[in-house]
Amino acid sequence: MKTFLVVALFIAASSAVRLPVLKTKNHDLIEGDMIIPPEVREILRNQDSRNGVTNLWLRWPEATIHYLFDGVSASNQALIVQSLAKVEEATCMRFIQGVNSEGNYVRVTDNEEGCWSYVGYLHKPGQQLNIGYGCEWEGTIIHEFLHAAGFQHQQCSYERDDFVELFLENVEPDMRFNFDKYTEAEVTNFGTRYDYDSIMHYDAYAFSMNGKKVMVPKLLPEGENMGLAEELSPTDIYKIEAMYNCH
Repeated sequence: MKTFLVVALFIAASSAVRLPVLKTKNHDLIEGDMIIPPEVREILRNQDSRNGVTNLWLRWPEATIHYLFDGVSASNQALIVQSLAKVEEATCMRFIQGVNSEGNYVRVTDNEEGCWSYVGYLHKPGQQLNIGYGCEWEGTIIHEFLHAAGFQHQQCSYERDDFVELFLENVEPDMRFNFDKYTEAEVTNFGTRYDYDSIMHYDAYAFSMNGKKVMVPKLLPEGENMGLAEELSPTDIYKIEAMYNCH
């Protein structure tokens, strides 16, 4: 059950890392920042792909996410619009303020703790996405909207252990489930290599309880930085366009 919800909330010790790791009081989060309702978990359990959902029912129509702000400050609204414009420049995805033809949209808030989102298109009006205090970074905003688009975390992919050394002793026992891997039957990376540079990858200190590293890359290519992305990687762009059939 725990491996079927993926959301990203981590702020690490480095100023370059934005996503705060915390457990919100009001929501049951998996991997720090994802919420997946029971009916969606069942779909994910039975599908072929998890890093990006393959089930068409969970994809936004016409690669377009409609959203409305609910009490979001003017400064955060401007930052969110600016961040989403970066995704539009790089991919076929579009983000429109308003309600889609089915009456559905993402309700964007900034008044709760943490940064988190539901995963995929829920076919319901007002599925929530929160950009709380400390989450006001372009990379964090893009990360959460990609959860809404249907993407989950890179470091939980089945091949993770070939690329990352994990030190779970530095994570509180009741938070270690956030590093559960998917099986090869559950996950596909659309034929791409493991992407340290993905905007969907945790940083090295995610969920650390003692300030020590939780993940250390084994094969980090020159020029890549694990979990420090503030923009889409080339592989992120490829996956978005593969999932939404717009290469």
